[in-house]
Amino acid sequence: RAELARASGDLGGAIQAYRAALAGSDEDSYVLARLGSALDQAGEHTSAEEVLNAAMQRDPGSEAVWLARAELFERSGALVDAFDALERAAVVAPDSARAPLALARLLERQGQTERAQAVLVDYRTRLAQAGADVYRVELDAALLGGDPDAVFAATLPYRMGAPPRAAE
Repeated sequence: RAELARASGDLGGAIQAYRAALAGSDEDSYVLARLGSALDQAGEHTSAEEVLNAAMQRDPGSEAVWLARAELFERSGALVDAFDALERAAVVAPDSARAPLALARLLERQGQTERAQAVLVDYRTRLAQAGADVYRVELDAALLGGDPDAVFAATLPYRMGAPPRAAE
């Protein structure tokens, strides 16, 4: 419910739903992270920081908490802290694409397209070495590069209805 309310722009409803989800237990770092992010987005910065600090104390290895902290830092203009939080998120969840993609998008918003592409290339290389599917990273790299041919190539397997490995 909270995610649906947030997606429709109802931050107040989302905050209420996150709090309701935590009523049974305030140990869920993911829900705390989402609540903190929604509070910050709603302009309740002090409350957001308190919630995220509590989440961090409960689970310092939570990718969701580090990502929410990065959002909070970025919105407040503390870009160095945002970059640090994203790097920490990548460390605690090395197989997840969320931190590298968020870092690339933050760099892109700062006008650092080449650095954004380098982050994606590095992540793509690590995934390929691990034998993982690199579709999402390939697509983001193509979109960041602004190359229509690369976007076409990255989406072709899915437009054909075949899994990427089979299409290759």
